[in-house]
Amino acid sequence: MSDFVTAFEQQARLRGDAPALSADGQTVGYATLHARVVARAGAMLASGLVPGDRVALLQDRSVDLCTDLLACLHARLPLTVLSRSEAQGSVVAKLVDGGFTGLICDDTNREAAQALADAAGLRVVTPPVPEDATGRYTVPVPSAEEEALLIFTSGSSGRPKAVRLSHGNIAANTRGLSDITPVGADDHYLHMMPLSHTNGILNQLLYPLMRGAQITLLPRFTPEAALDAMADLKPTVVTGVPTMFQRLLDHPIPQGSTDRLRMLRCGSAPLAVETQDRIEAHLGCQVLVSYGQTEFTCTSTANPPGAARRGSVGRAIPGAEVAILEPAGDTPLPIESRGEVAFRGPLSALGYVGHPPFDPEGWVRSGDLGYLDADGYLFLTGRLKEIIIRGGENLAPASIEDVLLASPGIRAACVVPAPHADLGEVPFAFVEGTSQIEALDDLNRKIRDALGRAHCLAGIERVDRLPENHVGKIDRKRLTAKLSQRMSPALTGG
Repeated sequence: MSDFVTAFEQQARLRGDAPALSADGQTVGYATLHARVVARAGAMLASGLVPGDRVALLQDRSVDLCTDLLACLHARLPLTVLSRSEAQGSVVAKLVDGGFTGLICDDTNREAAQALADAAGLRVVTPPVPEDATGRYTVPVPSAEEEALLIFTSGSSGRPKAVRLSHGNIAANTRGLSDITPVGADDHYLHMMPLSHTNGILNQLLYPLMRGAQITLLPRFTPEAALDAMADLKPTVVTGVPTMFQRLLDHPIPQGSTDRLRMLRCGSAPLAVETQDRIEAHLGCQVLVSYGQTEFTCTSTANPPGAARRGSVGRAIPGAEVAILEPAGDTPLPIESRGEVAFRGPLSALGYVGHPPFDPEGWVRSGDLGYLDADGYLFLTGRLKEIIIRGGENLAPASIEDVLLASPGIRAACVVPAPHADLGEVPFAFVEGTSQIEALDDLNRKIRDALGRAHCLAGIERVDRLPENHVGKIDRKRLTAKLSQRMSPALTGG
């Protein structure tokens, strides 16, 4: 499988006017979309950007956003897509830490984009009308080692880091997916996940376009909107996080909406077997559970159609190597042994912005615990890392704790995951107080303003003293276990 730029050009020639991308009632064919991408790439370079400049996109979900994303790849401008719901301070920190040169926006988000650019010390780029730039700029096809995407992920420290993905990573991801979950010109994707998410870009936009499939963007996920779209479009492939599929369970499936559905792909958060059974019975289609991390491009393991294994996140996709390592060493453990999940191969990212590059021959450690069975299927058993996964979104406890510690009366805080029937996990805080502390609603208002709504607490408990481990640190594991034993997954608020 070649690089995206070459593969997309080939599909444009092969598919011609066949539909490529739809959103808000607008459908664009392959040849037209490719022409727009090439013209837009030229316009970006005409605006003063040069290959290698990092660009951030702040736009509504639309054909235009996807066009600009593809144009950045064509112009060799490494890009990130910003979330429109994230708190301004958090976005500014990402723009500064990521070393971005420019920000491209649509008219709807122009005021917000200018505020972000002013705060981050970069410029809002306004490319000229694409037709004025067509044919004036010729950019060589990017090399496999060149930076293509920057995807922000929260590490155990809580400060988001920009993962640097290369054009070679994109090609390797597509090769692996093509072998284990192949798609083609007869497929129609219903795209529901954020375009700021690695899955939303690589697996649901770039991969299908490299294989000649059709994509329809859902403007915003709600159960009602998703089911209406399924009834209208009759898609063949739908991908989502567990929370999305769970929210469909309370709604009847429109007659005929799943007639062509052949693949439900689910990842980004744990999916209980019991929940998977309910989803499959409700939608009448097998759920293919996959697993991966941004540091290993996107999909590391996947269950193949017809050979899925219950409770497993699948086998390593072709080109990837998975192993279970001892927490303190790099020696792979025997089959069925429990340890830390790690990967290596051509899907390994270039590294983090501002950090030494990853060793292309070394293991990428996941922070997750699991084991491999005799057939190479991976089973996850827990996490070493502290990140809370709320409906597929990674939340760093440390960032929430910082807001709490800045509030009157709180001298120590520990945020841990609470079980949640719908979202999987939600943040819950244990705090030590020196005096009267603010009400939960007031604290959540501060958290929402600083970090965004997803970080808000499902509950808070004041204790005389937070437990400590043998080295004097707050014993987060003990608090997590205490809360897990006390709270059932029936909790649905938050």
